[in-house]
Amino acid sequence: GNDAMGEIIRSIDTDEAGRDSPLVILAGFPTEMNLFLARHEDLRRRFDVTFEFPDYTCQELAEIFVDLVHAKGFYLEESIRVEYLAKLLERQTVDRWRSERNG
Repeated sequence: GNDAMGEIIRSIDTDEAGRDSPLVILAGFPTEMNLFLARHEDLRRRFDVTFEFPDYTCQELAEIFVDLVHAKGFYLEESIRVEYLAKLLERQTVDRWRSERNG
């Protein structure tokens, strides 16, 4: 809660031993992070650099899936190719659903 936020802000400014400030990384979905930082203006001023990573495409998700399948020692039937899986993802899901589950 608020005590934790106060402690994070204090530790960013300087630690108790007087050493350099620690590296603090905040991560989350853009909308939620903007709301979080809006509620904690002291943090927003300290995090002036942000990185936003785009969601994976259906093609990229299919490639990741196939790579993981093979890395775990499993095999897919020859008819199940990356292109097939990508099209399946596009047909069976919507952009919003993918965005909420995309990392």
